[in-house]
Amino acid sequence: MLVEVLLEAKRVAFALHDVERIVRAVAVHPVPGAPGCRLGAIDVAGELLSVYDTRRLLGLPSRPLAATDRIVLIRAPVRCGLVVDEVLRTVEVDAPERADRLAMHAAGVRGVARTADGLLLVQDLKLLLALERAIPIASHA
Repeated sequence: MLVEVLLEAKRVAFALHDVERIVRAVAVHPVPGAPGCRLGAIDVAGELLSVYDTRRLLGLPSRPLAATDRIVLIRAPVRCGLVVDEVLRTVEVDAPERADRLAMHAAGVRGVARTADGLLLVQDLKLLLALERAIPIASHA
């Protein structure tokens, strides 16, 4: 099962088992000196979580946070939030074609899934967040 999201006009997906829940965009508190794609932190039920600009992680142009955006709270590889334009749906697909089998070496791509609407890039969150050396804010304390 995958969670399909929209970033600009690009449809990408995350494994459902990596997604904790989806929340409406809230103000993100900037963290001085944070790595390039880290927007800052939010408080989720008393826990501080890093929030990432998913557009920048995927090489898309960044834009200011909009009230209509969503934050996908993920639990793996670290608990954090990923800002997306829109959450489209959950979708069940056959096993995605592996990125290495397709000679796709784009950072963070696990594979490509076929859906009724076309091809869907399936992200490997561990690889994607490794690009920014994703370290939970709590570990800095």
